[in-house]
Amino acid sequence: MGQDYEESYAYFEELREQTRNEVKHGNLEAALELCDQAIAWAESHDCKDSRDVAHCNRSGILVHQGRGDDVISRLRQILLSSTNSETCHHAAYNISRFHEMRQEAERGLFYARLSLDYAKRSAKPEPVARSNNQLGLLLVRDSYFEEAQDCFSQALSSLPSEPSHDSTVILYNLGYCHTMLGNPGRGFSHLFSSLKMAKRQGAAVWELYPRLGLSFAYLEIDRPERAVTHARRGLLLAEAAEIHWQVKNALYLLGESEKLLGNELAAHGQFTRLQQEFYPEDPVIPDFLMATDVRKLINLMA
Repeated sequence: MGQDYEESYAYFEELREQTRNEVKHGNLEAALELCDQAIAWAESHDCKDSRDVAHCNRSGILVHQGRGDDVISRLRQILLSSTNSETCHHAAYNISRFHEMRQEAERGLFYARLSLDYAKRSAKPEPVARSNNQLGLLLVRDSYFEEAQDCFSQALSSLPSEPSHDSTVILYNLGYCHTMLGNPGRGFSHLFSSLKMAKRQGAAVWELYPRLGLSFAYLEIDRPERAVTHARRGLLLAEAAEIHWQVKNALYLLGESEKLLGNELAAHGQFTRLQQEFYPEDPVIPDFLMATDVRKLINLMA
């Protein structure tokens, strides 16, 4: 394809599609490079709407990685200046995710509801599903599991029946809620469906979430031998993707699984790593966790 094609809007759309594919397969750094190319195209063509879209895509990846501090100001500018409902949804959604990860629930809920309003105006199922899912995530953080379950159910019902990345994530969220509400049968059903869907899409990184959910669920039914398998795999995936808050959750789960299996040295090693990487000023944590039911301290979405 020649220079004429690279000047066309079709080229910009191709960059967006490539970005989606890289995200789907967990190649987040490659996706960021494509976003940068899309931003450069939009700026060279003085196309504000396309530039806003590309910035929202890039910001969403950085927020997911816990690197949202540098992009939150631009997201707010886009939300205030854009007249495109789908772009405003995307900006508000990413702002909500940013506040969620900073444990600012009230602000997160405000922007999640705003993103849902814009999503409904866009009349597209995926934005509606994502906004309902985001509302559910914020409710889970404060342990409102029944209300969150309703949001996740609405999110799933908004989507087409065929497998997708959105469906994979929402099924995991539903499975986790059922587990926390004492319905392990339905919990396992949704979690395994999520895992199978992630595998079918060839996106190893997205196995992370159902893997950790399954580890927790197996601990809940006193099957630590199964829990440890999923926790180990989840830890490897979280490390590879550099999703640090899920590395922390995986270390909690792996340490607890090893402890319940009687592998005290291995358990203490996982808890020591947890303390050194995430709580360096609190050296008593490994011994505390060895004497505590860690399951009561874990919220996989917090």
